[in-house]
Amino acid sequence: MSFRLNTNQQMAIYDSLFLLTEREIKHLKSSWAEIFSKKIFPIIKEDRFRVLYNDNSATRTNNPVNVYFGLLILKELFNQSDEEALDSLMFDIRYQHALHTTSFKEQLVSKNSMNSLMISFSCKRLSRLGLIYSSVKQLIKVMAQANIRLPENLKVYLEEGQYHDTIYRSKNKDLNSKLKIVLTDALKLYSLYLNFLAGC
Repeated sequence: MSFRLNTNQQMAIYDSLFLLTEREIKHLKSSWAEIFSKKIFPIIKEDRFRVLYNDNSATRTNNPVNVYFGLLILKELFNQSDEEALDSLMFDIRYQHALHTTSFKEQLVSKNSMNSLMISFSCKRLSRLGLIYSSVKQLIKVMAQANIRLPENLKVYLEEGQYHDTIYRSKNKDLNSKLKIVLTDALKLYSLYLNFLAGC
């Protein structure tokens, strides 16, 4: 993927701001979104991220880096999960105004790309949680195939969608407690597995 600066920041004729009433515009202009739009978003330097992309102009270009980075800032400010931040960007005009995306026909940020931007400490903790969770899940699968009796509360790891509920719907304030729970479960499983191997 090649790098491209975000130049699509001018209002288009179909800009969603044109659909607002005067009263709504007034409230928007006096909200946090206006301050973010004017003071914070413009100082996000996209060029710093150029090194993350290749130089081949024939490849697909990136989505706007400053929008991704700005959304991560808002996610931290409002203590949101990735999913909540994405929902806010798609359905909240304040987020779109703050990130200069009111003229976008579709908001270009996706859950996968947000999770791949390991920029903040909370993102690193989220990766750690995902790694440990995946390891626990794999060990449970191995133990289930070996007919090792598992405590009922650990079978939840095998449920469809549980990984996404635990990882992607986690708020920053919940990460430490979730890490402790998953680590405790990992130690229980390890002990059970060692006992099983000793009895073989």
